[in-house]
Amino acid sequence: MVRFRGLGACLMGAVAAAALVAPTPAVAQKVLKVVPQADVRVLDPFVNNSGITTEFAYMVYDTLMAVDKNERPQPQMAESVSMSADGLTYTFKLRPGQKFSDGSPVRAADVAASLRRWAGRDIAGKRMVELGATFEAADDATMIMKLKEPFGLALDTLSKTVSMPTFVMREKDAKVDVNTAVTDIVGSGPYLFKKDEWVPGSKVVFTKSPTSVPRSDAPNFYSGAKLAKIERVEWIIIPDTATASAALTQGEVDFWESPPGDLIPILKRNKDITVAVHNPSGFMAYLRPNFLHPPFDNPKARQALLYAVNQSDYMASAIGGDPTLYKQCNAWLVCGTLYASEAGTDDFKKPNLDKAKALLKEAGYTNQKVVILQPSDFKVIRDLTEVTIQRLREIGMNIEVESIDWGQLILRRGKKEPIGQGGWSMYHTYSTGYELGPPNANFNISGACEQKSWFGWPCDPETERLRDSFAKEGDLAKRKAIAEALQKRAAEFVHYVPLGQFFSPVAYRSNLKGVMEVPWAVYWNIEKN
Repeated sequence: MVRFRGLGACLMGAVAAAALVAPTPAVAQKVLKVVPQADVRVLDPFVNNSGITTEFAYMVYDTLMAVDKNERPQPQMAESVSMSADGLTYTFKLRPGQKFSDGSPVRAADVAASLRRWAGRDIAGKRMVELGATFEAADDATMIMKLKEPFGLALDTLSKTVSMPTFVMREKDAKVDVNTAVTDIVGSGPYLFKKDEWVPGSKVVFTKSPTSVPRSDAPNFYSGAKLAKIERVEWIIIPDTATASAALTQGEVDFWESPPGDLIPILKRNKDITVAVHNPSGFMAYLRPNFLHPPFDNPKARQALLYAVNQSDYMASAIGGDPTLYKQCNAWLVCGTLYASEAGTDDFKKPNLDKAKALLKEAGYTNQKVVILQPSDFKVIRDLTEVTIQRLREIGMNIEVESIDWGQLILRRGKKEPIGQGGWSMYHTYSTGYELGPPNANFNISGACEQKSWFGWPCDPETERLRDSFAKEGDLAKRKAIAEALQKRAAEFVHYVPLGQFFSPVAYRSNLKGVMEVPWAVYWNIEKN
């Protein structure tokens, strides 16, 4: 067996006023008040991979593996990992003494069941299983993963950071069908979810878990110790940005995850507030069409979207403020990441509305209704959507806008019915470079068709061939060549439409120490002085 020690060197609307009243100094040491990026509606991280659900999961669950700041896989709930000489068997030994918040011990059977459930939805995990991966408990402390053929990125896949990480649930929860959300939230992470205090649309409450057994090594990105240094964390949902800004300025909240660009300069001038970019990979904003129904079942119609887009308009509208916080990027694997390339995009780096109209005509578009889902309570995505609405009307599309809140949109995007029966044509969102950069982890670049692709359901055998080749390849130079071929294919097939790359700062009171520099915010290791 080849044994890895540490793995790093080897493999790798406003709320009620009462909710905003500043606590007394004695209580302030025990409560952290946060304005998160959005309200959380779906609590199961394997049913929904939105950023806010992932952040929720990081509060209450831990992961089998994690990555450090150099993006190298590290054991997390695992104490050690070893691989057989033929690369087909991985043995994970669990750290002793770990418990779920109900007091039950963490067993290898819980881990194996959680990985099977994860692989039922995660694009990369699902492909591993299709290629023969199995997860079984050898005993309470030992989980075995077996492969039918070497998989060069096996541990990288199990260490995914921000798009469906390998969160570990109790076995009985992990056996719930992955299309049905788990509602009994019991994990081994640093905090407990206080379901009895949850007010959807207003407040989410967590308290320090008395059963959590953190690692002994220092916190390092999403790996290492996860220490609940503050007794209670409250997420206060404040859709109105002026209200959120005032609450942070007055010390009524401590942390604002997603302040808009136009308020950043004002916040920076306040000596009591720290404003910092904690995600060097940035965020890619994008438009996701529905491949099941006209007009975007036709690649010509999807290509028309590329020629209609002016990324500068999107970034100025949705991000605004400081132009150094965004840039044009036509890399489907996100500029600045290991596998980034803009090959195949020269022709549409500048908008060409005449070309867009011609492509729509070639696609046979005859004024069919295009239904765009727009979140009313998520400013950045709402503003991105506004730009698309205007631009698509300019190229002659029949647009209908459905304004719903973000939680409803996340649920609605799962509907496959045609337009007129509750279906939709497109929605907008954004993801981190850590999510979209690696081809095996990029859940949007998939051609696995209706039953296996992410919402939008693209179907393209060539995409799947390239993704398989990438995942199996162990040589970095060859993986980069495959990634460039995938970039060129994406520019033809148009799995989604890049709208620009931006670097969104977080803002928090300067009396907070230990804030983790990670793309999706976490609230362990923070101290409030």
